[in-house]
Amino acid sequence: MEKHLLRSKSSGKRNASRVWLFIAVLLYGLMPMLQAQAQVTSLPTLHYGRWDNSTPTLPYPSGWSQNGLATDPSVNLGPSTNNALNTRSAGFDGTGDFIKINLSGLPASIIPGELSFYIAYRYTGTGTALYDGTFVVEESETDGNYSPIASYTTLVRQINSSGDGEEKKVNIKPSTKFVRLRLATNLQTNGAVLIDRVSIAEATPPPPSAPEINVIPGSSAQGGSSSYTFADQNLNVVSAPVTFTIQNTGPAALSVTTPITISGTDPSQFQITKQPDASIPAGGSSTFEVAFKPTSVLTKTATISIINDDATENPYTINLTGKGVLLAPTISSFEPNAASVGTTITIKGSNLTNTNNVVFESNKTVVPKVLDDNTLTATVPAGAVSGLVKLTYNNNSQSSTSTASFTVQAPEIDVTPGSNSQGGSSAQAFGERNINTTSAPFTFTIHNTGNVPLTLTTPLALRGTDANQFQITKQPDASIPAGGSSTFEVAFKPTSVSAKTANILIANNDANENPYSINLSGTGVLLPPTISSFEPNAAAVGNTILIKGSNLVNTTSVIFENGKTATYTVVDDNTLTATVPAGAATGTVKLSYNNFSQTTTSIAVFTVISAPIITDFSPKSGPVGTVVTITGSNFWVDGNVYFKDASGEYIYADNYEYVSTTEVRATVPADAASDFIAVDGESGLTETATKFTVTVPAPVIATVDPNAGPVGTIVYVQGSNLKGIQSITFGGTLATEYDDTDENNLIVIVPEGAVSGNMIVTTAGGAAQTNFTVTVPTPIITDFSPKFGPAGTVVTITGANFWVDGNVYFKDASGNYIYADNYEFISENEVRATVPADAATDFIAVDGEYGLTETDSKFTMIVPAPVINNVEPNAGPAGTVVTITGTDLSRVLSVSFKNTPAQFEETAEGLVTIVPEAATEGPIIVKTAGGTAEMNFFVLTTTLPVELVDFTATPASNAVMLSWKTATEKNNAYFEVQASANPKREEFKTVKRVESKVTNSSSLTSYEIEDRTPAKSTTTYYRLKQVDLDGSVEYSKTIAVARTAAAATPAATPVTVYPNPFDDRSNLTIEVTAEQAGQLNVVLYYVTGKKAFERSFNVESGISTIELPVNTASIGAGMYILSTELNGQTTTTRVVKK
Repeated sequence: MEKHLLRSKSSGKRNASRVWLFIAVLLYGLMPMLQAQAQVTSLPTLHYGRWDNSTPTLPYPSGWSQNGLATDPSVNLGPSTNNALNTRSAGFDGTGDFIKINLSGLPASIIPGELSFYIAYRYTGTGTALYDGTFVVEESETDGNYSPIASYTTLVRQINSSGDGEEKKVNIKPSTKFVRLRLATNLQTNGAVLIDRVSIAEATPPPPSAPEINVIPGSSAQGGSSSYTFADQNLNVVSAPVTFTIQNTGPAALSVTTPITISGTDPSQFQITKQPDASIPAGGSSTFEVAFKPTSVLTKTATISIINDDATENPYTINLTGKGVLLAPTISSFEPNAASVGTTITIKGSNLTNTNNVVFESNKTVVPKVLDDNTLTATVPAGAVSGLVKLTYNNNSQSSTSTASFTVQAPEIDVTPGSNSQGGSSAQAFGERNINTTSAPFTFTIHNTGNVPLTLTTPLALRGTDANQFQITKQPDASIPAGGSSTFEVAFKPTSVSAKTANILIANNDANENPYSINLSGTGVLLPPTISSFEPNAAAVGNTILIKGSNLVNTTSVIFENGKTATYTVVDDNTLTATVPAGAATGTVKLSYNNFSQTTTSIAVFTVISAPIITDFSPKSGPVGTVVTITGSNFWVDGNVYFKDASGEYIYADNYEYVSTTEVRATVPADAASDFIAVDGESGLTETATKFTVTVPAPVIATVDPNAGPVGTIVYVQGSNLKGIQSITFGGTLATEYDDTDENNLIVIVPEGAVSGNMIVTTAGGAAQTNFTVTVPTPIITDFSPKFGPAGTVVTITGANFWVDGNVYFKDASGNYIYADNYEFISENEVRATVPADAATDFIAVDGEYGLTETDSKFTMIVPAPVINNVEPNAGPAGTVVTITGTDLSRVLSVSFKNTPAQFEETAEGLVTIVPEAATEGPIIVKTAGGTAEMNFFVLTTTLPVELVDFTATPASNAVMLSWKTATEKNNAYFEVQASANPKREEFKTVKRVESKVTNSSSLTSYEIEDRTPAKSTTTYYRLKQVDLDGSVEYSKTIAVARTAAAATPAATPVTVYPNPFDDRSNLTIEVTAEQAGQLNVVLYYVTGKKAFERSFNVESGISTIELPVNTASIGAGMYILSTELNGQTTTTRVVKK
């Protein structure tokens, strides 16, 4: 238009009229726009029509507009009292037709409330048509992004020109600025939605502290009243729940009446799966969930009314819409994708809920079990084969097919005779077969072309009229794996002339070919026998020959020349044996058959040869090597003579000599036995009428080794003619174990019960003997008495095989044998002996002529208890030498002063001991193997002014080295080293005076001297005499040292002590190096000389590490003296406890 106007202006024609026209058109076009800009400024607002803008006298109210409406039909909806104005109804007949109300001009104090209107469906065509559209009420705050308030898919039908229709009411959100009534879908031709009497009321403003409800489904806000449309849903399947959020935007708590329910046309097609909270705080929210569960097709509607205390939106209405559809089921997978008949499989896919049947390949149907919309199970039916699977639905009127195949695991039988494949059933013709013969087996191969094992019922059996005319010579396997095979064999064996038939039914687990049938046929015929050869082609009368040919099985007789019938045996259809009959002559041979009614004759000639004839032989007996002469006739230069061995088998004679056709000679061979002699001629073998007797020479014994021994001895006999033993005896007792395989050597074992005398060897040729002595075995002990006693007890031992020059042994404490006293031999069954002094409890042994035997139980030694008669002196301090006298004081185990062990030495008079350090007042206790004895002893206590930590005496080559150490010294003047060879009988004498090095000291001080006075091979006792500055005297303990003629300085026993100092958290540890095993005695002393801890340990040779549990002795902090003694070597060490 603008271009047109510009052209008009340039032409200058009728410019004024064109300008007015332009203004008129412009104003006409702006009218709707100006009208749309108008706004509703107060409520309520309502309109009855007209609606299509065709009647200026009835215009829209301010803020109302329409688009696309049809010409108003002459119909008024709602009560007739409201139709006086004949305003008519609005007609919506096309998608997008709408009426819009602009509320943006309302002041903040006016809040839109309820929207109400009448609605109906109008159809002006012929027949009856149902409403099939969707009409919606929408709201918006911006005239864009409208949200549905209500949706209508079912409407009442308009029939009358007045009074029809249904009133609808919905709530508008307070924030809504635009309301729109719109036809959302097309209608069928001649159809329209009618709307009339539309109004919006003003809502009562909520109090300042009132709640304010708002509902959001998903991310879409609802206001006043709302709707929600579910996606199309498969029948009988519950949709995923849709979450609705109830918001309280007001300043006070919102109360909701729960449970909320569903009403309307199709409430059963929807389900509230989660309820909201009954109270929602200001600014808070709560959710509820709704699912769509259609049970039939087409659109379903329902309404949720939320009863609450929002004064402007109670109830809050949500209209629900959804369409039920029947979706075709689809298969995505099989689990497993291969299975056998009867197996239940799982089918995965979608829309499976409405499946009616599962149809496998070969149209095998099964009713499934539906687990959910994506899963069902089905059992593979009988007859199903591998292929695609169908699912039927919609009452089996429709189906869908899988894209993947399902493999039915089933066996598939196929039988191939030879190279011809059989299918389902088969036949095999054997042709003609000579009666009474069996054909070569015919092999049938059973193949399993399926994918699971094929199972057969075995053994297979023949059935039918002539089942006995056939034979299954080999059975198939009972199970054939997938892809595998197995064979069976059938032979034809007719017994009469005629056609034969039979059948084999193979029962198996192939559902389609069970049983598998094979028909058998063949014809029995009678074929004439024929002779092809004789083996040999010449033989003597009585010899058996082989006749080769064909069809021999039905032979009824064998006839030699001269009509002589032979005895025969049929071997098979190609072989028979016959014995040349007496009177037979050289010529052809005939075979009769067919019950002797027919015969066939050989082409070749058979030669009958005469056998040797024996009239006599000489001599009639003799040993091996004898030459025997045989006379008769038909002897042969290349013949032979046979004897027989012990088993009756022919053996060649030695030196066969052909003299003439009437005489031969031969030598008796080595292994010949008494039996018939045979002569082998050109025509056969002939035996003598009587036996030749082979005589045997007597045995000869040359040597016997050994010629004496006990039962069980192996004896080696040398000589000659020692084979063929009949018996061997020792003093009349038969030996059962021997070896006579060598002519010149015999091995025999002396039997049980043998006695000295003749050993006799007997053979068929006689007997030989020699002397053999059977020796007596080792002693046998049956008992001894008494079972216990002290040394000197006479013990009587009974048994057998005792020896006059034998002996009896006891054992000492080390387990070594020691001679008994006074061995006395009573008889071979009894000896006596006296228990020796050093005997210990142990077994007794008896020594016989051929060995030593111990008793089964031990002899118990009884040791008498010791007796103390005197102790001298009976009092003294530590170090005092004490002499103990009494009885049975030998073999002493220990001596102690009360509980303190002491060193001791056994003497001829008794014991000598030394009072040990830390000894306390109490008895001296002597312990032996026989018991204990004790006597009181008073220990005098003294405290040295000198703390002596070590005092040792060591023998050297020419002297005794004496050394000692002090830990502390107080007012000490000097030491005197005193010695005595026998403290019991003589006083100690001073051998050397040693001045104190320090007089007063609290540190370790060492002293050492050399004493050259002791004689060699003696024991010397030493002690220290300590003299104070004031003249007071104290004595040390007494130590002893022995010097030998070649005394060597013994190696000291290295002892290491750590940690030092020690405390309660760490025990003292001793590391000792010992040249030999022994008992390590450890004593911990207070500096006053009193014992704080004492313990003994067994150590092995080498290095031993011992932890001392001194923390259990409850000792306090301070300095102590640790003394160790091992194998006579004593060491002392000062230790400190923190």
